[in-house]
Amino acid sequence: MRFAVVRSIVAVAIPVVVFVLPGYFMMHLTGRDQFQRTAQPDSVPLNFRFAGYDAPAATAYWGWLGPAGRDAERRFLKADLVFPVVYGGALFAGLAFAWAGLGRASRPAWLMMPVAMTVLADWTENAVHLSQLAAFVHGAAVDPGWIQIASIATSTKMAFFTLSSLMILGVCARLLRHRLTPRQALQERSCRL
Repeated sequence: MRFAVVRSIVAVAIPVVVFVLPGYFMMHLTGRDQFQRTAQPDSVPLNFRFAGYDAPAATAYWGWLGPAGRDAERRFLKADLVFPVVYGGALFAGLAFAWAGLGRASRPAWLMMPVAMTVLADWTENAVHLSQLAAFVHGAAVDPGWIQIASIATSTKMAFFTLSSLMILGVCARLLRHRLTPRQALQERSCRL
């Protein structure tokens, strides 16, 4: 039982710690944390708009940021081209670690799929935002087609990130339930004696 609890805690902690700590430092070092969301709808960062956005919404957000905010956003987006690989690796590590606790044969391909979709969608979102923000800064209109691609990528990223997180929790719940069956508890007690 203790094995299942510890393994579950570690499986959840790996992605949480890797997502929160580097994410905090990335926000702080790029200066993006200086431009926090307010009551204005335009202040919601594009990468957190689960329902998506369009070209006028992207233009309004980048306008709301102002010149200093757009510089911070550009630095953040460049750093965020690497960050999905970091947190994606942590999501996969947590999921694989929990799965291994079940004693099942490893089938990493299906475990990796939602994580890979999260990373690919996040990278796509960031790359498009970088290019369209550059166009905006130089006075050009943002391309509605590219913004639509970024919007779909944002929604996809958030959906698959949620799925990956729920998979970790589900495997941990299964691990704990498996370890809590009366037969398993009896076997564990007899092994200790």
